[in-house]
Amino acid sequence: MQNPFQVIEVSSQDIRSIKSSYKNIELPFNHDLRMVLIKLIPLPNTRFKADLSIPYEDFYLDDVLCEGYGKDAVQLLRFTHSKIKFEFDFIKNKFTFSTQEIKSLKQAYLIFGFIHSLIINASELIIMPTNIMDSNVKEEEFSLPFGVEKYKETEIKKDIDYIFNLVKDLISIEKFYRVRFKKFYFNLDKNQYDAIQLLLLRMNGEKETVKGLKVNMGISDLISGLDNFKENVLNSDVNPVSIVYSKGIHIPLFDEVIHIEDKKLTISGPDVIVTNKTELNRQLKKSTKKSLTLRLASKTKQLVRYFD
Repeated sequence: MQNPFQVIEVSSQDIRSIKSSYKNIELPFNHDLRMVLIKLIPLPNTRFKADLSIPYEDFYLDDVLCEGYGKDAVQLLRFTHSKIKFEFDFIKNKFTFSTQEIKSLKQAYLIFGFIHSLIINASELIIMPTNIMDSNVKEEEFSLPFGVEKYKETEIKKDIDYIFNLVKDLISIEKFYRVRFKKFYFNLDKNQYDAIQLLLLRMNGEKETVKGLKVNMGISDLISGLDNFKENVLNSDVNPVSIVYSKGIHIPLFDEVIHIEDKKLTISGPDVIVTNKTELNRQLKKSTKKSLTLRLASKTKQLVRYFD
């Protein structure tokens, strides 16, 4: 009743739990139901194929199966493409979408560019039927009004906006660094997100102010020496700090490792605080330790990083 237009599966376990009786005599199921699966499939009132586009936008989808469900009026519209399926539920005032496997960022750009334009920018959807099938739809272009104000799906809007902007960033990274991500995804962890920001920072040549940073550095790379580091950094509250990666850096992202050797990454601040001193002291007690992990912050929020 809650989802009248969705496919409902009834498993053998569900079937066995059903009790039936005749004249108060319980009738058990005698058949082997282990391999039984019942699917309740709603039939659309309207079904045809079409190409979809959005006014004043370059994004479009072709060969889309369009289905309309409802009793007297259309209550749900479903659009199924080889790479994406999306729905408008007019009763619940809800928009949902799901994607199939996307094998390249170019495909992702076309798919999420269309959805982004539809949800964020569009006021209508242009539908051009290409195969009317068994529907009574005329084979001529028509528009479906779609006001963004009607759909208060703020979370899904944020997700679509985030994914589309991420796809554009990744395509820019591919072009600039001459790589191709064969395996990519959009649910990034903190390290992957930071790797992308670092790659973009090298591309735009700007300085980035950050709240805090985790910095890995080799003990042998301490120009001032380990004793000086302990005295001036670990034994004091605030320090002017400048860390320069003079040998370049290597940034792993998805299935690629991107090398930046033409520019030096610099991290600096006039009043830097080391927030993990206890952990650092514990690391330094290990004689085999070759590198340190510093967590840095700025007292006046002036911690910056840039390529020079």
